[in-house]
Amino acid sequence: GNDGKYGRLQAVNLKTMKIAWTHRQRAPFTSGTLATAGGLVFVGDVDRYIFALDERNGKILWKIRLNDVLSSSPVTYTTNGRQYLATNVGHGVIAVDRKSVVPEVTLPMIPAPTLWVFELGEK
Repeated sequence: GNDGKYGRLQAVNLKTMKIAWTHRQRAPFTSGTLATAGGLVFVGDVDRYIFALDERNGKILWKIRLNDVLSSSPVTYTTNGRQYLATNVGHGVIAVDRKSVVPEVTLPMIPAPTLWVFELGEK
């Protein structure tokens, strides 16, 4: 009874307690989510992508494929008046168990723990 999309991210309107939007995709998500005051939602998946989605409708605004699987939740911080997004990667237990679900997703032969930092642009 599965449609083959294992990744599911949903936003809930806390006033109405109804689902505001749903984002579905083949690859399961591996990180926690981060919602920012600027209306962005960040999340990563087992196929090594990190996404920025619009908090209002769940549309993908930006994505980039990293060198390994996100192994933590993204965070943001501000320094010298600029905002940054940071996350670390390096496949762990959650990524190792993916073959039965998404066998087409390949990981680097050698895990590559890396800290990624992105400067967030002007809105």
